[in-house]
Amino acid sequence: MEEKVSIIVPVYNAQNYIKETIESVQKQDYTNWELILVENGSTDDSLNCIQTIRDERIRVICAGDNIGAARARNLGMQEATGEYVCYLDADDLWDEDKLSSQIAFMKEKQAAFSFTGYSSRASMAAQMTPRCFKSSTSPPKPANQPAWDNIIINSFK
Repeated sequence: MEEKVSIIVPVYNAQNYIKETIESVQKQDYTNWELILVENGSTDDSLNCIQTIRDERIRVICAGDNIGAARARNLGMQEATGEYVCYLDADDLWDEDKLSSQIAFMKEKQAAFSFTGYSSRASMAAQMTPRCFKSSTSPPKPANQPAWDNIIINSFK
């Protein structure tokens, strides 16, 4: 069975695009996911837009006041039940094979963490290449090199 992916989306004043974002998740060819929408004190009709969508894999958490995107993601993380966690912004879209491609890449590379690039809606034809971090194969850090430099080097292998 496929491992579950928890997808966390902070939602703030996203009524103009949240439905399309949710639909891009629903169209994934990797189907074992949960979508956690953290409604973050929107003053528009975002919550009503979300509530019109029926899918048992989608949960809505209401933060009440606007707590900011980072705290909203942390709130979603507390509710996540998946083996993998993805962050998605409320105005972004995914290609239909985003999850399956990224998880296959992570398994192939035995990666503990990965990320992808993005393209604007105006240039969606651009290819995205997954990058990864391996949890146990980082080269030793030279004494004069900041720790974060290894992250950058390792992410492009």
